[in-house]
Amino acid sequence: MAKRAKPAARRSRVVAEKGRPSKVSRLLWLSERVRRQGFGSELIAEAERRARRRGSKLLHLSTYSFQAPRFYEKHGFRCCGKMSGSPKGASRYYYMKRL
Repeated sequence: MAKRAKPAARRSRVVAEKGRPSKVSRLLWLSERVRRQGFGSELIAEAERRARRRGSKLLHLSTYSFQAPRFYEKHGFRCCGKMSGSPKGASRYYYMKRL
């Protein structure tokens, strides 16, 4: 099997959380050209592996109704909040997943 190049998350930065550095991805976006090829699933799986290795017990994220809510639900995230009308005509969803 040919090795695939992994797409990178954009606008990531390191922040301190309770005195320990942790990686926070502010934006994750895949172009239409590479969607439905498993890259998103690979990125989620890798984020979960790294979080578990650091001892994290929870992942959380937000997405818009026109983006990927079903993708995250498929990967075990549970909706824990919704804000309607932001942006106009859409909703913002908040998800969490216990590790």
